[in-house]
Amino acid sequence: MMSLLVKELLLLGLLHLLHPLECNGCPTKCTCEGTSVNCARSGVISVPGGIPSNTTNLNLNFNYIFVLLGEDFENLEDLEILGLQRIQLKTLPSGIFDRLSSLTSLDLSNNLLTGFPRGIFRNLSSLTTLDLRVNYVTTFAGHLFSGLGQLETL
Repeated sequence: MMSLLVKELLLLGLLHLLHPLECNGCPTKCTCEGTSVNCARSGVISVPGGIPSNTTNLNLNFNYIFVLLGEDFENLEDLEILGLQRIQLKTLPSGIFDRLSSLTSLDLSNNLLTGFPRGIFRNLSSLTTLDLRVNYVTTFAGHLFSGLGQLETL
């Protein structure tokens, strides 16, 4: 018969396989320090699950994510810095940033974006830096930057 300790260790190992988090609560392929989660150049193809809800800095730069889902950032209301540089994005889902009212810096540079949904930045009232360089946007709708009263760098 297996001891209770061995059974518990096996169960923990199975849970670890089913839920892709490291023991410290950091998503697999990412490194975490304090409230910062760094998944840059990690090879992720989607926003990893299990990002701690108290994360203030999330770096997803230099990956092949291609598509963001509407719920990818919904539990990250404390997020202040979001790096989405060079992740091959072509479009942004409407409302993707709606719950990120604490966001001060958003980097969407070096992607394949051709435009933005109406009101995409409307709830980012704390945003001071927005980097949209090296995309394929040719015109910006007049309403795009309304509500960004704190914006210092575009």
